[in-house]
Amino acid sequence: MGYGLLTGVDIDVVEQGLQMAMKRFSGPIRVVEIGVRDGSTCLGMKSFIESKKRRIDYSGFDNGRDMAVGEPYYGERDDPLRAKIYLGDSAETYRFCPSDVHFLFIDGCHCVNHVIVDCLHFGEKVAIGGLMAFHDMAPSSQGKNREGQYQGHGPQDQEHFGIAVREAHRLLGILDDPINSKMWKKVRVDWDKNSWWGGVALFERIA
Repeated sequence: MGYGLLTGVDIDVVEQGLQMAMKRFSGPIRVVEIGVRDGSTCLGMKSFIESKKRRIDYSGFDNGRDMAVGEPYYGERDDPLRAKIYLGDSAETYRFCPSDVHFLFIDGCHCVNHVIVDCLHFGEKVAIGGLMAFHDMAPSSQGKNREGQYQGHGPQDQEHFGIAVREAHRLLGILDDPINSKMWKKVRVDWDKNSWWGGVALFERIA
């Protein structure tokens, strides 16, 4: 089951969130992903959900700067559960995000500004009891510019415009205990200690 650049620990946290969503919501699981790339993570989530005899209702958002982005799996045009892809900057295309999202995976531009904006714009579309996850939380990756991470949203030589997911969470007040947010409850933050990249933070919407 492929998940692209996700480590084994990352996959475990994502699947924990998907499993929680499947226990809480009936019908197709409404998944939104920011940062589609080649669709590998989407296909991994789809495979996991379908292994539990459930269906996925997927919407992906990507600016297309890393590579050309297409539908990660085939669907008839009139099938409401076909993969829906929205191209463009997530700070602008968020208005196309469906309501009552069951699982939101934020893995787009990792600069501090976009992580904050993605959390605010897309997070409010998550259903109460739904889950929100962020990729690249490993402390060792923060401030770095792994190939493909810098996307031109600020000075390339400043660490907050590389991988700055933890800094964004500090500013949002959703990472540290006791949690400051009245909207989110931290479920799990974990990463592969043998890998400098990756790591996933999982949150539950409580209000």
